[in-house]
Amino acid sequence: MEPIYTPDPPGLSTRASINGLDNSRSQLLSEAELRQTARSLHVLFDVLDHTPGSDELGNIKLLQLDALRVAYAIGIPSSHRTAACNLLCAILTEGLVARETTISSLIVSKEIWQAMFNVYLDRFEESHVKSMRQVLVTLVSSLARWPYPGTARLLRDNIVRTFLYLIYDNHYMSRLKPALQGLEYIINHKVVLIRDVVHSLRGLVPSLDRYSTEGLVDQSGEAGSEAVKPDISTSESGASSEALIEHFLSTLLGWVSHTDVTPATSRLISTFFKFLRLQSSKEVNFYHSVTMMPLWASPLKRSLEKKPESLEVLKRLVLPELFKLSRVDLLQFVEDLPLRLLLSGAVHGDTSTTEVLLLFSSLQAAQDLDLVRVTDRDFLESGPAESTDILVPLAACGQFLTHKSAAIRVATLHFLLSSDSTTKPYRPPVLDIVRDNLAYFHADTETAVRSDVIGIERCMLKRLRGAISHIGRTTETHGPKNLPRGEMNSSGPDFEGPIPEQSSASQQLVDEHKTFLKWYINFLVSELRPTASYQRHITALKALTVLLQSGLDNSVPQTFLSRDAQGGVKWSFNVFVFQPLLHRMLFDLSMDSFDDVRNAAVFLLKIRASALSHGQQEPTMPFPSLAECSITNEQAAEGFPQLQQGSRSLDVVEILSRAQEVLHSTGRADHADGVARLYEVLDQACVGRTSNPLKGLTVENTWWSSRFGIVEHILHDLENGLALAKINLRLAVAGAPIQGHLVALRYIIIQPHFGAKSLQGSQGWKALHERMLACCDDVWNCVRDTLCVDSPEGHTTEDLDDLDIGVKDTLSYSWRALKEASPQASTGLQYEDIYRIGRLSFTQLADLRHRGAFSAVSQTFAACCAHCAQSPDNTIGGLLDIWYQDMLTCIQDKGAKVTRRSAGIPALAVGILAARPQYMMLKNFLDLEEIALRPVDEQGGPQERDLPQVHALNCVKNIYINTKLGAYSEVHLSEGLDLAAMCLESKIWAIRNCGLMLFRALTDRLFGTNEPPDGNELQDQLYTLRLSYDKYPTLIPLLIKLLGGNLLRNASSRSHDSDISSLVPAELVFPALDILRRAGAPATEDDIIVQLVMQHLGSKIWSIREMAARTYCSIMSKTEYVGSLAPLLDSNRRTSNRWHGNLMAVKLLVDQHFRVEKGAWQEHMTPLVTLLRPLSHIFVHNKCPFLTAAYVDIINLLLSKALLARDRRTVVMVMRVLDDISPAESSCQEMEELWNKMQGRAPFVDRRPMEYAESLLVRSVAWSLALHYLAQSRRADLQKILRRLSDTDSDTACAVIRSLAKHTLSQGCMYEDSALFYDILQYSVHPKVRAVATEGYLYLLDKALLIQDNGDSLEEILSRESALLPLVERNPKDNPHELGDIDLDLRMRGYQLFTVCCNNAPISTEVEKNVVDWSRMLSRAGDDGSVRIAQAMFEIETNVCQELSTRYAAVRSINAFRTVLRPIGGLPNTSSALLGMYLALYDTLNDDDEDVRDLGADVVSWIISTPSTEYSPHSLVPLDASLRLSMFLAESYSESRQLFTEAMHRLTGQPKELTHLDGFMRGSTSTVAAAFPSVKDLLITARTQDTSLFMEEKHNLFIDEVREAEIWSRVLRLLSNAACNKTIGAEFSNWIVCGVDTLAETAKSETDGPLGWTSKPEVFTLGMRVIWGAGVNLYWNTVGIGIVSDVRVLKGLEQLRDVGRKSSVHEMWIEHIGWILEEKVSANGN
Repeated sequence: MEPIYTPDPPGLSTRASINGLDNSRSQLLSEAELRQTARSLHVLFDVLDHTPGSDELGNIKLLQLDALRVAYAIGIPSSHRTAACNLLCAILTEGLVARETTISSLIVSKEIWQAMFNVYLDRFEESHVKSMRQVLVTLVSSLARWPYPGTARLLRDNIVRTFLYLIYDNHYMSRLKPALQGLEYIINHKVVLIRDVVHSLRGLVPSLDRYSTEGLVDQSGEAGSEAVKPDISTSESGASSEALIEHFLSTLLGWVSHTDVTPATSRLISTFFKFLRLQSSKEVNFYHSVTMMPLWASPLKRSLEKKPESLEVLKRLVLPELFKLSRVDLLQFVEDLPLRLLLSGAVHGDTSTTEVLLLFSSLQAAQDLDLVRVTDRDFLESGPAESTDILVPLAACGQFLTHKSAAIRVATLHFLLSSDSTTKPYRPPVLDIVRDNLAYFHADTETAVRSDVIGIERCMLKRLRGAISHIGRTTETHGPKNLPRGEMNSSGPDFEGPIPEQSSASQQLVDEHKTFLKWYINFLVSELRPTASYQRHITALKALTVLLQSGLDNSVPQTFLSRDAQGGVKWSFNVFVFQPLLHRMLFDLSMDSFDDVRNAAVFLLKIRASALSHGQQEPTMPFPSLAECSITNEQAAEGFPQLQQGSRSLDVVEILSRAQEVLHSTGRADHADGVARLYEVLDQACVGRTSNPLKGLTVENTWWSSRFGIVEHILHDLENGLALAKINLRLAVAGAPIQGHLVALRYIIIQPHFGAKSLQGSQGWKALHERMLACCDDVWNCVRDTLCVDSPEGHTTEDLDDLDIGVKDTLSYSWRALKEASPQASTGLQYEDIYRIGRLSFTQLADLRHRGAFSAVSQTFAACCAHCAQSPDNTIGGLLDIWYQDMLTCIQDKGAKVTRRSAGIPALAVGILAARPQYMMLKNFLDLEEIALRPVDEQGGPQERDLPQVHALNCVKNIYINTKLGAYSEVHLSEGLDLAAMCLESKIWAIRNCGLMLFRALTDRLFGTNEPPDGNELQDQLYTLRLSYDKYPTLIPLLIKLLGGNLLRNASSRSHDSDISSLVPAELVFPALDILRRAGAPATEDDIIVQLVMQHLGSKIWSIREMAARTYCSIMSKTEYVGSLAPLLDSNRRTSNRWHGNLMAVKLLVDQHFRVEKGAWQEHMTPLVTLLRPLSHIFVHNKCPFLTAAYVDIINLLLSKALLARDRRTVVMVMRVLDDISPAESSCQEMEELWNKMQGRAPFVDRRPMEYAESLLVRSVAWSLALHYLAQSRRADLQKILRRLSDTDSDTACAVIRSLAKHTLSQGCMYEDSALFYDILQYSVHPKVRAVATEGYLYLLDKALLIQDNGDSLEEILSRESALLPLVERNPKDNPHELGDIDLDLRMRGYQLFTVCCNNAPISTEVEKNVVDWSRMLSRAGDDGSVRIAQAMFEIETNVCQELSTRYAAVRSINAFRTVLRPIGGLPNTSSALLGMYLALYDTLNDDDEDVRDLGADVVSWIISTPSTEYSPHSLVPLDASLRLSMFLAESYSESRQLFTEAMHRLTGQPKELTHLDGFMRGSTSTVAAAFPSVKDLLITARTQDTSLFMEEKHNLFIDEVREAEIWSRVLRLLSNAACNKTIGAEFSNWIVCGVDTLAETAKSETDGPLGWTSKPEVFTLGMRVIWGAGVNLYWNTVGIGIVSDVRVLKGLEQLRDVGRKSSVHEMWIEHIGWILEEKVSANGN
């Protein structure tokens, strides 16, 4: 039986006379009528039960049909449809229980049931979920009480088949979700058994031989592709139930990644296998008969390999449910993953990332089921054979915490730290390993990864809190338990509560957790240092917020705590988190250049301010000193630290003063926002105080003591700045920026404690409010002339003066001032205020021409409109009507000032409409439509016309694209399309352009904005899933009209193919074709649509022909592949344009078919070649090069596919496609003849541009010949045409060479293929051709490098060493290189040296010299001086290069050399000649680009892997790789004076001198004195403030200079005495001593503190370099390499520490000095 579902609406009109009862009602029943009828329905049925012959039976039938019409109607509110569904369900239910059979036979019918079922499917998306659920439940439950059991069985079987059909088909996305939910419901409620579902699947999937389970998801990654579209009429086949179930699951897994249906799909998968296990039998088994694995295992793994991004959804929704079915199945599934490799520590880089992720996700689920235990043993040889538990070695997990893949690292961290139990304590080794690797997670560049890490850390804190509390309660109740003891650490924040001297095992475990928590807090604070990257800053701030919200610090007010902290388990101790160092860091970050960093830092400061303001004490200063202080447990419990005696306090007012000084010198937006946020902190500190707001305002410097005083102070400064701006705007731009004050007012007035109460509390607040509004007016008056000209970017009215202020500075000042002044309008509460603010913003939107300015003002106007709509005052509400009429007047008045987007006028319409969309949408649309369709006065020139139509159309467009109006504008989409179509026919270009933009906005509204790349029709299937034509009934007639349907119906136009395409304007055709391309063909009018599209294949415009071809490809059925091609390839007489369009469509169809059908494409090759052969006359007799090229392109596509598939039979068949011309010859000979004819003409470089068509034909024929020669192994002939092309047509030569690189690799003959590129390099002199040939050659080498462990392919190719020499030995002075040539040379050099080293083992002196020269190229500069490759790639500290391609080419060059650095199975090569290369490799790990860092980390991972590793080890995260490589260098070159000098330069941050480098590269051991610039000069340079308005971004935002200094100080400590260069060491020691003295003198003369001189990253870095260098000096004296006396260094450090404490020098300096001094004392004691 056919399934119930049809895409057409149920034919209620044809069913209106069921059993002679006519439904003549023309109007739909209202919602009230339906609800009233449903309430009285039982009365009607009572009457029928007692009087069977009553007329009420007919009335009920009419009601049922009327309700069906309403339920299926389009464009009605969801509540209206809900009422109809309720009535339908009630009638059907009452009919089933009726005692009279006449009642049930009329009301309970198969037709009515089917109609209700179609309502469920077709109107699911437009209805409330509950109402559709009710319809489904009613339909399913009715089958159990159906009067005819046979009909019930047929209906049940049909709904199963219909659900399955919709799941497999991808054309009806709107029906997919109800199908998934419906199938899950009937399975879960045992309406059908699993075997019934499998039985239905057997009819839907006719053959599993053709569509293997591995190909269920097409190349686009979309499920339900036409490759598996079932033929429902096919009879049963012999496919096994196992294959059917796997097939079904693979299809479902393809839908999991679609967010709309993810929950429904996940529930269906879980329910299906739950009942499959319960109902398992011989017919349908839960396990595979061969592998004995659950049937879900294999499809799950295959699906994840194809779509790894779906793992997160599966891990959250599917895997837990599947794993709960059986613990044994879970263990078996995990064993099938690379578990044993994990246990033995043998997981390497070749292991599938997806499998590793799936393994950890499975282990996490198993851990939640208590099936996994983490062991302290390093590795296990195999899994436990007897135990049902899985033992996972901690060391194996630790390896994955440094894995390059962020997903694997996060999965591992989640596995180690997360648990369902919040009271389960951590094992101390787990905490230790997390402590060692957590920094790598905080530095990750992906936002999603950092967000996941924050979530894991939030769970970690909950578990720490629960575990500590649980252990404490358990110990008190049951006494101590034997728990393992971990390593103790006493550093960190202070914990309350005494710690006994002899701790029990339980107490030791608590101490371990507390110690880790101390470290965690210190770690987060250290991540806030000035030189840390943005990623580390924001992650640490978010983590600190989570920490404080957990309740760990009891000084945090209750309102800031998280929900679980307020009502759940409490911490059993208190930690005072707000240490002085944290205060310092937060204030410094309040002026950070990243907005979210500033916001997060100030939020933490507001928490502290709120804690102080809610306390009982009101200190004179809002915050205590940030100098180092000693905090006791008792003081911490009071909520704020007590100041240390003798320290100088620095309050927020002084910090704010410093911030304002910075703002005045720069005027930058980030500094203005920082100042404003500090004002916000001051305001927060005053909340809760009870002082009189008017008190003390006359007292100097006491404005910060009250909120009133703060606002008054801000307004006073603002008014002063505006007074200057009124006099001279340029002077205000230069020295009196007002943005900070405006932003500060905005931050304050949006606080919950500011508003009506403030304004009504006193006259003082009202006066301030009036001053705010006056400032808004003044701002507008000051900037109006600048922002209201048509081109504000290039306009200035000021005379030139001595001020260094340009138009850009003035414009920035103006629009930012207006942007920040506009939100102040939200404070008005009275009619006069709202009117004043609304009128001001209305005027601004009407006049502004600066896009950034009117975008900001639009938000203010929208807020005013919303306030009017919500106000109970009718007078205020009436402002909307006034502004609406003013908006219509403005559209008319501004008609002469037309811009492309109408500036701020559309914002007026959107703001007014968004306030009352339900009442004003229709009126607004009608008024705007009337203006848009007014006739245009065509008199006068284009510049003199009034075009209010443009403004009206732009308003309509903005209404449609506004998300807040989406639900209200949805019902008017059809009218919008009609309006756009009418405007496209206008004679005025401006109106046509607006109509086109409106059309584009509407199509984006229908399909979304994610256009597939390159118009990929396979990807376009996504859009088919998002549009239902019956939802927009006027869309199909509109498309037919735009495509010229009226002309097609005219009999006189049918005989000429080109008539329609030439008569219909392109502006009408293109958008219509675009909609059809993205939406697919409708079910109705499909024939005329196809005809019209085919007509436009003959358009004279190429882009129309191409779009028509893509549209034809999209609308034709993929199951009728040959049938779709036949109309295009018939031999009827056509124009050249029509043939060209047809051939383009054929090429697209063939290309799509190849990608979709995969292994089945060969079946259709024969009929396709049969269709192409009769068209050989196009190739021979046609005179149009475009047409011939299109035909040849199709042959090339077929031949290319056959060659890639290595299908010899198909290759021969395609090569004989032109046999009809000359049966004895192949198409290759015909191509050669055409080629020879074209080569007899003049070179293309000398031809006129109009002969471009023939150049396209040359490219097609050349590529065709190349394919034919490859197929026939005629490589000598291929070399000839490549040589010819390189001489005559370099563009074609480059195109053919690029394509050859991909095809030659597929043949598996790398050595022979490389000869092609070798020949081009030897023959060609054209730079572009040589570059492309080199790129192709390198492409082969890169691929060979990946498989070199399986053979000698790389060495075999590189045996032609002479092929490389022409590139690497060219003199750059004679042949100046472009950047691309340099990149290729760098990569070639790596392979050349790889060959030389392989052929000269052991490495000779000459080879070492070549390696040193290459290292110089990598680390310094070329000989020509025009391109300094050193600085272009790896001089990270100066980092003056912005060319990513060169840096990436360099690291790829090193990668080619990797097996020389560590041979396969051998130890790393530590030759002195390679030291420079290792250092260059180290610099790649700090590159700003992630790809460069990752590839460098790959090489480092290979070098430091164990000698027995013959496979590729898994790559490390770059930060870990840099640390390990530095330690490797220190151990391998421990006696190297060159490394000693290099480390010293890197520690001090000085650039390497060229003379020194040359000696270093030559391996010279001579002593070269290093001139270190004095710290005093460096400090002056570092303190210089950049006052530019637009600061140039640093070239490298990744590197942390302080971390680098620490790493290289460790390297210097690890080097032996033999490496020490006394001369350079003495210079370095003197530099350190002078540096410490300079820093101490500066600290003595200046007060530091937040935003002080040590807060600048450059100064902070310099100080840390000096401090780390001092530590190295002291260490040298300890080990006997004394150069400078300890006394001088120690005295300087102690002086800097003491002076620094008094002057509030950066606490991290003081802290590190303390560590160094403690280390020295400890060393002396030993």
